[in-house]
Amino acid sequence: MANWHHQEWLKARECLPSSPDRANGHSEENFKKRHAALTKHLTAESIPSTLLALIDGRPIGSASVIFYQFSRNQFKSPWLTNVFVEQTHRKLGIGSQLITEACDLAKQAGMTRLQLYTHDKTDFYINLDWQVLRTGQVQRRPVTILEKQL
Repeated sequence: MANWHHQEWLKARECLPSSPDRANGHSEENFKKRHAALTKHLTAESIPSTLLALIDGRPIGSASVIFYQFSRNQFKSPWLTNVFVEQTHRKLGIGSQLITEACDLAKQAGMTRLQLYTHDKTDFYINLDWQVLRTGQVQRRPVTILEKQL
């Protein structure tokens, strides 16, 4: 799972022309950080937590609920992140089911809302009753920030 997330999100940062990760060859270091962060999701606490979709015991999708601080002006709050479904299993409702389960997990943990950001899946989340809050930037790329009341 750490490899998926690294390939999908962290490697994109390393491809930016002025990225210090690209210049310094920190790909392996970033992968280790991602792996360590996901390992924390295996504790008994409900957040952070990562849910997996499995077929025959093999992971084909994931979604995480974490505490995240989007900007320096904000406090950490609950966010949905790491939503990923393998290409061959997309358009089957797996991502939607993972998101629903993640929202249920957050609600059971006492959260009243979740936020997320996306580079390119705004309509997907709007169709799942998420509301657009604002736009922003992550790794110098534009994102849309959405919220769902639980």
